[in-house]
Amino acid sequence: MTLAGAFLISKGIGLIAVSLVFLSVLLFNRFLESRIGGWTGDALGALSEVVEIGVLLFISAV
Repeated sequence: MTLAGAFLISKGIGLIAVSLVFLSVLLFNRFLESRIGGWTGDALGALSEVVEIGVLLFISAV
């Protein structure tokens, strides 16, 4: 829902937000693979919350 709102505000801001989400998922995946060997449900929930906060902070900063 947050990313959809970013696209409604501005397509440029939405594309940057999607790029940041993609980058954060890649980095978090690398971290999880090195620390615990993969994904868990708790890790997925944590990533969801962190990404949402990050997108909201990015939108409010722009």
